[in-house]
Amino acid sequence: MKKNAIDRREFLKFMAITGGGVLMGGGVPLSGFAADKTKFVMAATGGSWGDTVKKIFVEKSGFQSKFNLDISYEHNIDSVVVAKALANKKSPMYDVTSAATFMAAKMNAGGILEPEYDLDIVTNWKDIYPQAKIGKYFAGYITSNMVLVYNTDYVEKPTSFKDLWNPKYKGHVGFSNYKHVGSSFLHCINKLYGGNEDNAMPGIEAFAELMKKQKAIPYDNTDHGMKLFQRKELWIAPFWDGRARQLQESGLPIDYTFVDYWMPLTMGFPVLKNSKVRNLAMEFVNYTLDPELQVQFTMAMKFPPTNRKCKLPDKYESWRVTEKQFEMAADLDYNKLVIDSDKTLELWNKHVLGA
Repeated sequence: MKKNAIDRREFLKFMAITGGGVLMGGGVPLSGFAADKTKFVMAATGGSWGDTVKKIFVEKSGFQSKFNLDISYEHNIDSVVVAKALANKKSPMYDVTSAATFMAAKMNAGGILEPEYDLDIVTNWKDIYPQAKIGKYFAGYITSNMVLVYNTDYVEKPTSFKDLWNPKYKGHVGFSNYKHVGSSFLHCINKLYGGNEDNAMPGIEAFAELMKKQKAIPYDNTDHGMKLFQRKELWIAPFWDGRARQLQESGLPIDYTFVDYWMPLTMGFPVLKNSKVRNLAMEFVNYTLDPELQVQFTMAMKFPPTNRKCKLPDKYESWRVTEKQFEMAADLDYNKLVIDSDKTLELWNKHVLGA
C-alpha cells in the first residue's frame, strides 16, 4: 500500500461531508481532485452578535479552513431570515440559519427544517441541557435570558414585570420590537396577565396600555437596546442578562433581576431541508455545541452556555441559570404558539402599534 493511501471508508466520509471535494488537513485538496472551495451559506443576526458567531464558530474553530469553504453570510433579524426561508422551501437560500427558539419552531411548522439532527455527526447533542432543545431538530449554543434590566440611578429594584407600568418611569420604558423577539416575549406578559397559548389578548391589551400610557420605546434589536440604555433613554426594560453584564462592565449603573415569567430564549442553528451540503451543516451545528467553543462565546458575549461540560472560570459560574430561576420562567409551548402567530401579529399591529 502506498504511504499516502487513504482508507476507503474515510474517503467516502469526506466525500459526503465536502460534497465531493476531498480535503486533507488545512484544507489542502488531495492530488487529482478539484481545488474549488465548497459553498456554504449561513444566516445570522447582525451586529456584534453575528460578528462573534463568525469569529468563534467559523474562523477560530477551524471549521472554514478544515472543509475548505467559501462561506456567504446574510446578517438580518430572525423574522426577515425566516420569512425568506419560508418563501424558498424547495430551493433553500441558506444551509443553516441562526434562530431563537420561537423562530426555530416556526420554521419547523413550515416544514423547511431537517426534522432531526444527524446524531452521528452532531455528537455534542447528548451534553446539551434539555431546556435548550426542541425535539431533535434544534439545540441552542447559549441561553439568552430576557430578565428585567434597569438603571439604578432612576429605578428601585423591581420585583415584577408589572413595574414597567409604573408611571414614575413614563417615557423611559422599553421592550423588544415584535419582529425582533417581541413575538416570544408577548406570551410571557400574556401569561403574567392571565392569558394562555389559546388567548393572547391579555398580553396584547397590556402592551397597548404600555404604549399609550407609558410612551414605551420599542427597540429594534439588541444593539439598539444597548444604545438606548447607554444614552439613558431607557431606564427599565425586559432585556438580556448577558448584555446587562456588558453594560455593567462599561461602568454604567445597570443591574438586572430574574422575576416571574422571565423568558429563557436559546439561540441555535437548525439545518434547512434540501441543503446541498447537509452533512457540512450538521458539522457546523456540532461546532456550535462544542463545550470549549461555547465557553469562548460565553466569555465574549456574557451569556451562559448550554453544554453541561462547559467549564467556566470560577468567578463566572454565577452566570449559569439555577434550577430555582428556571422555575420562575414562563413555560411556553413554542410549537403551539407558532400555529396562531399570523393572527397574533395582526392583533399586535392593530392594538399595540395602533395605540
